[in-house]
Amino acid sequence: MNMKNTFVLLALIVMNSFAFSQKELTLDQAVVIAMENNYDIRIVSNSVEVAENNQSVKNSGYLPTVAVSAGGNYSNNNATIETQAGVEQTITGIEANSYNASIGVNYVLFNGMNRKNAFEKLKRSYDLANVQRQVQIDNTILAVYNAYYELAKSDIMQAILQESFEISQNRLRRLEYQKEFGQTTSLEILNAQVDMNNDSMSMVNGLLANENARRNLNYLLGFPADELVQVDRKVDVSTLLDFNTLSANMLENNSTAKQFELNKELANYDLKTSQSGWMPTVSTNVSYGLNNANNGPASFLARQNITGLNAGVNLTWNIFDGGATSTRVANAKIAVDNQNLYKEQIDLSLKNQLANAWASYMNQLAVINFEETNVEVSEQNFLKTEEQYKLGQVNSTDFRQAQLNLINARVNLETAKFNVKIAEAQLKMLEGTLVQ
Repeated sequence: MNMKNTFVLLALIVMNSFAFSQKELTLDQAVVIAMENNYDIRIVSNSVEVAENNQSVKNSGYLPTVAVSAGGNYSNNNATIETQAGVEQTITGIEANSYNASIGVNYVLFNGMNRKNAFEKLKRSYDLANVQRQVQIDNTILAVYNAYYELAKSDIMQAILQESFEISQNRLRRLEYQKEFGQTTSLEILNAQVDMNNDSMSMVNGLLANENARRNLNYLLGFPADELVQVDRKVDVSTLLDFNTLSANMLENNSTAKQFELNKELANYDLKTSQSGWMPTVSTNVSYGLNNANNGPASFLARQNITGLNAGVNLTWNIFDGGATSTRVANAKIAVDNQNLYKEQIDLSLKNQLANAWASYMNQLAVINFEETNVEVSEQNFLKTEEQYKLGQVNSTDFRQAQLNLINARVNLETAKFNVKIAEAQLKMLEGTLVQ
């Protein structure tokens, strides 16, 4: 890559960086936007509304059913009749009509506690939907944290890579001046060009990673892929979390643990519902009806009008159903046992996740301390090497190595800082305090 192409490339990168600075978001703002716009959260919120509708008393079976019915009939017939005395008569145009109407109320008085258990299950299902929504929110917001920090880290990496490019560019320019006076060789210039080209390609790759990180964040926020956003690059790693507090809060607040606890309750309601098959069902019905008929001249009764109230109580008890209820009860008991095992398993898994996340958190804190020292040493080494390089006391290879050591130390430090923040977010999610 020649100098002209390099400058064009740098101009494009700078223009992109300038364009992306048009809209800046803090992490808290990104979380609020994700809560409102993220599609996964919006979909699971709709599921909560469905569960809320289902847990209404209107869906419980506790309310009676009321039905109204009405009907009417009309006929026009011809008839030939013969009396007992042998007299035959033909009647034409026999018109007859009738109509009826009734209103009835049906109510189940008792069905083996099936209705009560079903209603309680609907309430727990609503609670479960809320917890599942919280699980989705936690997972989504953790993804927002990761995407936000990844973009911030990518921005910083771009600045570091650009600084490295400028160092290589200055080195090449200096060598070209020296060549005019015969103070360096063509080989030195070629080496400098190779190093500058490598730095420029690193910037190109970094720009691609930066754009990908920006698109990932936009997706989670419900923004168009080409939305121009700028994130805060500052990272505060001064807060030290407490493992015992995290562990205690996790046992009480973790949404995934709550989800499995509710699944246990739902399994128990399924067991009670199955057991209700052994109990009788008692229902009552009350109706008021009107029947009116105009039978015509060929009928024994010319007209008929009946009104009245009807009421009754029904008892149904399935004494033996071939063992179907026993099978359902046995399977329901197994399901309850499975849910107990799932709950024990998730409790163990969460403790394991907490231990791993805590180890990563503490390790990254130690890495930060190490890399901060490494950056200080690398900066001092680079400045001394640069000074000696200008005086001709070290060669270009040593200078390049000092430059790479400094860049790598800075990259490692920034990576460790963001890794700490990601580990911190994971710990807060396990604790149940990532989204308050």
